[in-house]
Amino acid sequence: MARSRDLVVLSAILLVPLAAALALQAPREEAEATTPSATAVAVTPASALAIDPSPEPDPAPAPEVAPAPAPAPAPEAAPTPEAAPARDPSAIMLLHGDALILHSSPEYTWSSGKVEVKAGSGELIAWRAADRERLPAELQPLIGATVSVFAADGSACVAEVSAPRVSLEQEGDVYMDLYEEAAGDGGGDFNPYEPPRDRARVREHAESQLAENAGDRLLLADQRDLGGAACKGLWARRSDLPAPAVFGLRTLDDEEDAALVARALELVRPTPELAAMKSAYDARVVEYGEDAELPTWDAFVAANARATRWDEVGGPRRVVSFELYERPEECGDYFSEHVALLFEERGGALVRLDQPGWLGLEALMDLDRDGILEGIRREDLTTMVVAEGPNAAAFRDEFMIDYMGCRC
Repeated sequence: MARSRDLVVLSAILLVPLAAALALQAPREEAEATTPSATAVAVTPASALAIDPSPEPDPAPAPEVAPAPAPAPAPEAAPTPEAAPARDPSAIMLLHGDALILHSSPEYTWSSGKVEVKAGSGELIAWRAADRERLPAELQPLIGATVSVFAADGSACVAEVSAPRVSLEQEGDVYMDLYEEAAGDGGGDFNPYEPPRDRARVREHAESQLAENAGDRLLLADQRDLGGAACKGLWARRSDLPAPAVFGLRTLDDEEDAALVARALELVRPTPELAAMKSAYDARVVEYGEDAELPTWDAFVAANARATRWDEVGGPRRVVSFELYERPEECGDYFSEHVALLFEERGGALVRLDQPGWLGLEALMDLDRDGILEGIRREDLTTMVVAEGPNAAAFRDEFMIDYMGCRC
């Protein structure tokens, strides 16, 4: 028991100085903590220095973030097609008889006033004066303008434009509608080719045709030279525009014509166009059989090949148009395949031009002098301005006079 007491006493002796030391140490540490110094030393409590025997787990790795996909490239804008040039009526106008065709599909509302009518055997014409202020802007300057009228041989005549009118013309059995009405009324002997005696009915019919039948209307105008006579020709152009290159049709005698056809055929025979036409003709011969007695290919070519010479008016160029096709009879069967090519004579030789040719060519020109030729051709009842190349839309036009009934 004495030892236990001694241990207690000894422990008390040791603990008292330690407590005193700690009591003295606390104010000093507090003072040091509040006293500014150049270097701050952090005092960590002993309890904070305890080491946790279980190590802290590594922080979880941040989830991988997939990179944002690269934006899709913007689609390339489709190239804007160049707008085709609008038709320029000043550049070339067809003629119907002596009248200029200013527009081949006019509106009825371009005209005003009384409808005039001409009714004859197999012919009905109705027209009404055009109002200049109602015409499209591109047509108004043509009224009163001076134009050059060109014939097939390239000759020209100067005229002034006047008296525009919206017109309709029909040929053939033009009174068929009135005939059907008359037949229903017991007038079965009425002839659709001849106008009925009831002129009021004829006028009413003509007026309705002009107002409602847009497909047969034309915007026509008079053209008169200084002497007051109409110029004769196939086409016209406003005289204040740059002069076109005009090629005149040259008439050859039989010997010259045969020699020109032979020269052209030498160049045409090896072309793929002629090979394709021959293949189609051979197939036709087989289809029709021997009883049809169709000519041989060589005989067909000899009978239907044609060449025409066109000389530049006031210039050195000479063009040859070649055509191979069967001229159709009115209502008979015919072979429709064809070849149409253009050549130019250079240094005594014929050279094929890099552009299409045309059948039924009646006039030839280069309106804008770009080296690409334009032409006037006729096919059955239709007369056309034909053109190729980038400016073709400014020149192309066509018209026809409707034939009512059957021409056979």
